Amino acid sequence: MNHWAPDQQTHKVDDPAVLHALRRKYALPDGVGYILAFGAEDPRKNTPAIVRAWSQVSEAVRRQCHLLIVGLQPAALGRMQAFANPLVPDGSCRIHGFADEADIALSQVWVLESGRGDPTLSTLLTIAKALGVTLSDLDPSID
Repeated sequence: MNHWAPDQQTHKVDDPAVLHALRRKYALPDGVGYILAFGAEDPRKNTPAIVRAWSQVSEAVRRQCHLLIVGLQPAALGRMQAFANPLVPDGSCRIHGFADEADIALSQVWVLESGRGDPTLSTLLTIAKALGVTLSDLDPSID
């Protein structure tokens, strides 16, 4: 997905100081890529499915790239973190509330899951395509 296409204010940012400030804001380690997911407690956003999909990604990939979920309502943050922590105990899944549009513009990849059911496979396919790897690279149990 072209991360600078959504509107005129969204554009590719290469300024190291801006990128460093964003990493500090969301506790993203230096040298690690990240995928931005728009989440919410609303069932149509399928935020738990995104977390479940990320939990299936291999540890090797999760060391190179983190998942940053933004947009959760303040009351839902603790519940979603409690859901995610046992599934992704390595800390590669970061969950936050409101994200400023300027922060969103800096993302390398976006994951937008909406609908009913559990779109884990489509989420994994999106992640694999964005990272330039195969599904079996993400989850070695997939042949």
